[in-house]
Amino acid sequence: MWTGEQAVEIGLVDRIGSIGDAIRSAAKMAKLKDYKVVKYPSLKDPFSSILSTSKEKISVWYMKDQLGDQYRYIQELKSVTQQSGIMAKLPYSIEVH
Repeated sequence: MWTGEQAVEIGLVDRIGSIGDAIRSAAKMAKLKDYKVVKYPSLKDPFSSILSTSKEKISVWYMKDQLGDQYRYIQELKSVTQQSGIMAKLPYSIEVH
């Protein structure tokens, strides 16, 4: 890992700046005079966001209530099946609270 200044010195970056600076520089290099910045994912309206969050929390609470200790193992299995590539898995897990 390098500081911003070190990254400039060794040629990892051209200069230090903000995301706006980077976008303007890229547009200039591409000779674009008119461009639009789009941020993904687009934000939901606050009401929809509150409803979806509440629904997710209720679902998780219900699953934990119904499955008890087995919920943790199902979550572990879910995380393993969603990963790709070579994995080495220990026969135990470490939880930090």
